[in-house]
Amino acid sequence: MAEELGTYRARLGNHAVSLTCRSDFEDKARAFLDTLAELDAQPGAAIFFGGLLFRIAPTPSGLEVRQPDYLAEAPPKAGPGAEDAWATWVADVSDALVLLTAQLRVTSIIGVEPCDYRIDQTITVLKAAIEQERFYMVRQEPSSPNDSGWYLGSAEDAPQDHAPTNYTVVPLAALFRMRPAALRVLALPPGFLARFEGDALVGVGNEKDEEVYAR
Repeated sequence: MAEELGTYRARLGNHAVSLTCRSDFEDKARAFLDTLAELDAQPGAAIFFGGLLFRIAPTPSGLEVRQPDYLAEAPPKAGPGAEDAWATWVADVSDALVLLTAQLRVTSIIGVEPCDYRIDQTITVLKAAIEQERFYMVRQEPSSPNDSGWYLGSAEDAPQDHAPTNYTVVPLAALFRMRPAALRVLALPPGFLARFEGDALVGVGNEKDEEVYAR
């Protein structure tokens, strides 16, 4: 059964702006609209909120908050200007709000402040880990403004070949297609490691190699 959607409205300067999402996310939708007003977001602008990308799209009836359709196409590029490269934007921003809520839940359970990232920053991925049941995510200090610091590797016991050709560097947005479960830990700070089995987050270690969460 499809989730019931609601559309919530606010004033953005001299403009009316609307946001559509699942009705059970009304409180988060209104908080987001309040944030847009504080930021004085302009019509047509692309903004990052909690690491995710949104656009304030002009329509005949006013302004509308949209998100990229992350599953409709491969991430076009990483770094500055990536916000202008998405061909498909959707008015239902439920997926983004669900993800932001999940990220805040993870950082809250572990007891750390969310650490900034941008969905157009890059992540280094061991290609073999993309299809494996057991994998991990570890974050180091970023090497450049375009680098998130994140690495996705294999937690399988088989020996790994570390030849450069076995790795790929992609925008974080590629995780929506490759390993969507990993998206929930993106707000963890450098030094943290998260272990997964399929879609389940089964453990988190901190920068002191202490286990701070175990399922």
